[in-house]
Amino acid sequence: MGLYYANQGGTQSDRFACKWFLDAAAQGDVDAQFFMADADATGKGVPQDDAEAIKWLRLAAEQGHANAQYKLGAAYANGDEGVPEDSIETSTMNAG
Repeated sequence: MGLYYANQGGTQSDRFACKWFLDAAAQGDVDAQFFMADADATGKGVPQDDAEAIKWLRLAAEQGHANAQYKLGAAYANGDEGVPEDSIETSTMNAG
């Protein structure tokens, strides 16, 4: 799957990859959740959706994915990805 995505490129491949990553993310795969958070945030392969991006980041962060924890904390610290700036939420992410 990863080789297909890396070698094929393009919009069709983005949509194809997201279909499989979404299935894996829904089953709790932490790396797939992080991938879907990025896809939703950027609109690569799926329609851009900040709320979905935050949902996947939160799920991955709760499973201990360090990059997801960092990105979620940064989103709350800066008011990015459609979330309000929230220092309490930021400190919770940094403590986890």
